[in-house]
Formats: sequence, structure tokens, C-alpha cells
Amino acid sequence: MVKQIINGQRSMQKKSSARFNLTDSFLYFSEKNMEDFFYDSLIYICEHDERGAFGLVLNQPLKLTTKKLFKSLHLNANSLVHDLDRVMQGGPVDVDKVFVLHGEQSASDSSSKLLENLYLSTDAEILKRITKQADTTFKVFLGYCGWGANQLDEEFNEGVWEVIKTSQERIFDAKPSQLVDTISKELGYNLREISKGNNQRH
Repeated sequence: MVKQIINGQRSMQKKSSARFNLTDSFLYFSEKNMEDFFYDSLIYICEHDERGAFGLVLNQPLKLTTKKLFKSLHLNANSLVHDLDRVMQGGPVDVDKVFVLHGEQSASDSSSKLLENLYLSTDAEILKRITKQADTTFKVFLGYCGWGANQLDEEFNEGVWEVIKTSQERIFDAKPSQLVDTISKELGYNLREISKGNNQRH
């Protein structure tokens, strides 16, 4: 499924071998242009290969709550989500399409396994499975981040992205808007003070 998304994103681009692989990495956008969509964004890379890359922004909550989304689909979410849980803005591509990161409990044949107990589904039907399975390990996104062949590699080499080492549990963090601060404390330096190009920590 992830491969199909990548193929659709870069259908006219030439194939070539990626020099490194950022799959299962957390990336922080180091440029300081506040008007850029990715400003202050923390992204989880679901897949990265010679065709391109696919990821989801983890720290841009929308005004839409998860509970309201469930209610609009006539699903009972009272026992699953808190009133303030937000749907996330996953990226600037296909912003009306639902993407869900979730655990194995709700996985179906159409789900893509990313890691042990981490799956990606792009069918809104997954939300019905989540309520049926009473699964509390999930995060709902609208839209995704997509890169063509070698595009993410080039941006990384230019110093646009900082690779962050942190736990996969951060994907499901209850306070996404505070993720950058939380991870900065874990790392011992402020991610917002990284300089593009040389990734210096001030």
C-alpha cells in the first residue's frame, strides 16, 4: 500500500538507487521560514526507497477532534478517545484522505505492516474496525508527505532535515503539539535551534 502511494507521487520520475534509507526515522524540519508548510514539523517516515518516500506529520493537530470524526461516521468513540484528541494534519498531499497509524489489534488484510505492532491503513473502514476491536492505539491523519525519487535524499544532504532518535511510542503521544519540546528535553538540546546546512546545536 505504501509503495503504491509512492509510485503515484512520482510516476514521471526516473528510478535510481537511494544512498541511504530513512524508513522508520523521525525527521525534524530545520529551516526557519514560518510560511513553509513544514515549519517546526516532526515527521515519521513510513517508507523510503529508490522510488521516493512517504511520511506523516506528528505534531500538527487540526481543529477537528477525533471524537467528532467518529461521530460524523456514526461510530461510538466515547470509550476510545478523549474529548481533546485531535485529527492530525499528516501532510500537504491528499488532504481529504484519511490515513491511520494503529496497532496490530485493528489490522486487516489491506493494512500495511510497518513494524512489529505498527500498521498503516488508508481505508476509512479501519475506523470501524478500531471501534469494534476497542483498540486505543491509533492516530488519525488527513493528508500525507510525499517525496519523489531521490528528493528526500537531496533535501537531507542539504541539511533541511534533522534525524531524531526517539521511541516509536511518540507516534501516539497524547500531546502532539508539545512533541518538539518533549523530544528536545530527551535529546538534551533544542531542536528549534538547529541551523540548516551544518545541523549545529546552539
